[in-house]
Amino acid sequence: MDRTFTKFRSAAALIFLCLSVFAALGQPEIEQKSIAAKAAYDAGIKYLDENTYKSYKLSLEQFQLSVRLYGEAGDRGNVGGSLLGVGLLQDRLDEKDAALAAYNEALAIFREIGHKQLEARTLNNIGLLYDRLGDKQKALECHNLALPLRKAVGDKYGESNTLNSIGSAYLDLGERSKAIDYFNRALAIRIEIDDKKAQSITLSNLGKAYEQLGDRAKALDYLERSLALRRSVGDKPGVAIVLNNLAMATAGPGDEKKAIEIFEQSLAIWTELGFENIKATVLGNIGVLYFDLKEPAKALTYHRQALPLYRAMSDKDGEATALNNIGMASAELGNTAAAFDNLNTALVMARTVGSRNLESITLGNLMLVSKQVNRPAIAAMYGKQCVSTYQELRREINGLDQSTQKIYLKKVADNYRFLADLLIEMGRFTEAEEVLQMLKEEEFAEFVSRDADEIKSLNRRVKLTDKEKSLVEKYTLLANRASELGEQFKKLDDRKRLLSRREQTLSADEEKLYQQLAAQITEANAAFRLFLEKDLVAELGTDNVRQIEIDRSLQDKLRKWGNGTVALYTVVTENRYRVVLTTPTVQIDGKTEIKCRSIKQKDLCI
Repeated sequence: MDRTFTKFRSAAALIFLCLSVFAALGQPEIEQKSIAAKAAYDAGIKYLDENTYKSYKLSLEQFQLSVRLYGEAGDRGNVGGSLLGVGLLQDRLDEKDAALAAYNEALAIFREIGHKQLEARTLNNIGLLYDRLGDKQKALECHNLALPLRKAVGDKYGESNTLNSIGSAYLDLGERSKAIDYFNRALAIRIEIDDKKAQSITLSNLGKAYEQLGDRAKALDYLERSLALRRSVGDKPGVAIVLNNLAMATAGPGDEKKAIEIFEQSLAIWTELGFENIKATVLGNIGVLYFDLKEPAKALTYHRQALPLYRAMSDKDGEATALNNIGMASAELGNTAAAFDNLNTALVMARTVGSRNLESITLGNLMLVSKQVNRPAIAAMYGKQCVSTYQELRREINGLDQSTQKIYLKKVADNYRFLADLLIEMGRFTEAEEVLQMLKEEEFAEFVSRDADEIKSLNRRVKLTDKEKSLVEKYTLLANRASELGEQFKKLDDRKRLLSRREQTLSADEEKLYQQLAAQITEANAAFRLFLEKDLVAELGTDNVRQIEIDRSLQDKLRKWGNGTVALYTVVTENRYRVVLTTPTVQIDGKTEIKCRSIKQKDLCI
């Protein structure tokens, strides 16, 4: 017989024994219920601490029993406390709609009895759940409600938790400067209260932030410190999380094999603990490295394993990441139809969950694949949206030190260069120059001595042609429509599944709305796909005519600066080295063919 199951039977037997003994002794029934409820709660904590998938299932049953028994004893406060345990376990077991219902029930109880500390804890847990569901703004709302409550009651540990949670939400939103600030505030408190496990969590998150910025040295330092602390407290799930993030920071050019070995260590721990759901992230990350190693078929295998696991978890960010990666592996294997299908779906999902980082990556990949199938005008439109999104993300890290900002720019620069190269190839020199100014705005501004207004203008989004502007507006309208309907349907679908577990059904009006939304989503997705596959191609897909558009403004400046003055700028991409020469009378480009494509890895959140 399974040893874990035997322990569960022993715990249940203990609770039954407590009830029998106290009944025999004539103890009041309420007291009997309370003691049995406490025994169930303690058993739930014990199983929770074992940190395996099976023990989590057993823990959930004990907390649910505790809720019932405390309810029968009329102990509202402890019902709320047990509901927190129920919600936590349901969240970890990916029953997120049920977890949200448990948390909301607990929140109402704590507000009713005026328990500020547990109200704050529940708000924080709800925020974390919304974060994992992809609603980052809702997550921040909950955390910002929790933070003043935790400060008011002097809960330093709780305050550090909420600061850490706010940092994680900002990191997912791409606002890395804010994220790092909140992580540092959380870390200071955790060092003050000497909580090593909590310190390791924030150190890992700081490592994730700097890894996303491309600062490998800082990322590795934070992650190695985190891993040492995790191991010192014997936290296996925590070790697996940090190993995943450490592998991501390690995975630079030439270190792919070493990173895969670290990922495999993380994967082995999740397998040992029985967490098939979390394996999706690690599987996806291994797939990324095989792609980098020019093994797209193997990469595709890993991403296809990850995709159904993300879907089972209702992890939209993870699902979009997997679709993005499947799209790029498919393109590398020559299946561009599958590439577009997966990338377009990933883009809509990235917009739905508010992940601008993933949105920008997917836009960049759509640029690459569109160029691959000889649709340069479409590629340019996607590239402009990609670069504009990166410009927004760059502005949001202005508060960080210059070295970190430059490292982040270096990490995303290939998209700027690819777009500039594409525009030059199309003869659109003025637009290409604008993109390169965004890439190296400080150096370029010094070189041509631009005035303050011109330098300031370099922070703007990439300009669109009239045709591009019209198409982007239609694209945005259709994508947002599909996203909005998807969100409405998801909320009702979550409710339907929750009621089903309680052997209940939607009301007649709700069921009617459910069917209507399902039909509307099908129509919206069909309209969106029609636009991508036909309208967009009809407008831009055959636009391959090279039209020279010379930068007259720069030529005017060169004339003022005197005879013999010329401007040179270079573009280096994965496939070529290009030099553009501008004189007072002519603008030409020359290129030399040579031989960086990146694809998103996904970190594990804490």
